[in-house]
Amino acid sequence: MSAMKRGGFVVLLLLLILVTVASTTSKYWVHWLSLTIMFASLFMVDLIFLNDNAFVFDPFQSTQKM
Repeated sequence: MSAMKRGGFVVLLLLLILVTVASTTSKYWVHWLSLTIMFASLFMVDLIFLNDNAFVFDPFQSTQKM
């Protein structure tokens, strides 16, 4: 499931990069660039923190078990 999600992110990111490069001749290239940067940073956060075992948030963790 994680591979499909990351594959979709990569395809979307490549599509956004293509649209951003194609829109450099118009006045809306800054908007496409900001959208591309946002999705690239979301992809990086997904790679860093959203693995199966990389980040576990447990607000009721008992320190006695550690």
